[in-house]
Amino acid sequence: AAFERDALDRHLTNLLDDDSMPSLLRLPFVLAALCIAGCRWVPHLELRIGAGLSSFWDRQMEYDADRWEALLAGGSAKAETTLKLRVLEVASAQAHEDLTVTYREGRLSDDLPGLIASHAAAMPREIVSRVRNEMLSRRTARGESHPSDRDRIDRVRDIGPGLFQNDAPASVLFSNLPRLCRSATLHYYRQEQGLDVTAKNLVPNEGSVPGGASPPEGGDARSRFFQGVVGGSRLFFLEYATVPPVPENARFHLERLRERVVELAPRGRAARRDLDLAFDLRMRATAASRIAAAGVPFRASAFNLPGASEQALEQARERAGKLETGALPSALEIEKVLRQRVLLALALTRDGQIAEALGGEGPLRSASSLVGALAALQRVNPDFEDLNLNLTALEPVLAFLQAPGAHAEALTEGALHLLADLERAMHDLRRKVSPGRYPWGHVDKEMTMALYLVPEVPPAGQWLRLRDMGHEVRIRYLDTHDRLVSELAALSESVEEAAGLSRLRPHDAVRVLR
Repeated sequence: AAFERDALDRHLTNLLDDDSMPSLLRLPFVLAALCIAGCRWVPHLELRIGAGLSSFWDRQMEYDADRWEALLAGGSAKAETTLKLRVLEVASAQAHEDLTVTYREGRLSDDLPGLIASHAAAMPREIVSRVRNEMLSRRTARGESHPSDRDRIDRVRDIGPGLFQNDAPASVLFSNLPRLCRSATLHYYRQEQGLDVTAKNLVPNEGSVPGGASPPEGGDARSRFFQGVVGGSRLFFLEYATVPPVPENARFHLERLRERVVELAPRGRAARRDLDLAFDLRMRATAASRIAAAGVPFRASAFNLPGASEQALEQARERAGKLETGALPSALEIEKVLRQRVLLALALTRDGQIAEALGGEGPLRSASSLVGALAALQRVNPDFEDLNLNLTALEPVLAFLQAPGAHAEALTEGALHLLADLERAMHDLRRKVSPGRYPWGHVDKEMTMALYLVPEVPPAGQWLRLRDMGHEVRIRYLDTHDRLVSELAALSESVEEAAGLSRLRPHDAVRVLR
């Protein structure tokens, strides 16, 4: 009744639109239209009040459910689960894009949950970081029935450990999770999507990516070889630019190193998680400090920090330092062992028998190319970290500039300062990286590492173009590093198998998103 129009409304509208009607005769119809509009305003107001109250109580019920969840599992577990769900949403969209292509080829994954999980596990850190930042930047809008993820997390942030503490993967709750996933996948295809699917259309996830290709080389090998230790915010480098010579008793030393990796891996994984937390906290505090140094006012909540004063920022950096101090010894210890293991395996590509088992001199050439490219990235890693900090600080400043408000002059001056720093960091990265060839063939064969990582450096005056190119450089750098490390793991594992050593079993924790 508040919004619908009936025959009387239409008739009054037609009469009022008739310009030939005398003014005195028009007056009663105008009064009638005003009375109807006033009467309709009452249910319209009641509807708005009712909708507002309904949305308010819906949000309170959601908050109450979140509180009970946090009391059971812990406030930090609730926050981590919220992020994982958003990452899985992105991974699900990627998996369904794969299915759209492979269905035309007559193939579908027999385990859709597993395919989604594999996309989530292989998702670049840049994408995960972007999902996290978008999640934490959005507040609940007026009239929404469900609160935003950030408001949900803020409500349970102070709740400590929950009543139930267990780090085992959720798969232990099912007696046969793979069979359940396959059954649910087939039901989804037939009942939800209406597809005429038979057993011959279903293939394992290894064969269900578009084009019939295998998943990116080295993904599973990386999980097995590094035991879930390498990844996250701390980048892995070999600190060598060439493949070393073969030492004596290489196979014996390789066996001892593998045993040592398995022994140190649990502490290494715990250290990696603490270092990731420390990196995130230090990055946010340092970015906020750079904005403050540029003379730009900001809110601490924009960086998920407890305060905006220099003292609060220094306390955040001190907390990050304490986390790093506790975790770094364990991380350095296992990284040293992993580095020795990789270099020893790569050195064995020079061994005649190993090379013959692997198909000739190709593995040695691949090892040399991968080691050289990883050394080039290590050389410019400080410049990359500087670029990363500038991007983190620049984003909120540009966002504030695009919205009307106070401090426009300070924002403009601060943005120019940060943009100049970003331009300098990109020039330094491009100048210092090795002029050697980019190691893969999906771009121009003459492409150098420098030109691939930094295609161009727009001038600081072109704000958005420089910002976008900075993000592109960050994605290319991290993706190149991840691919190099994965292919080194695959090659090293192949060498170990050629030397008569079996593959290590992957740790379940590497499947869990952190």
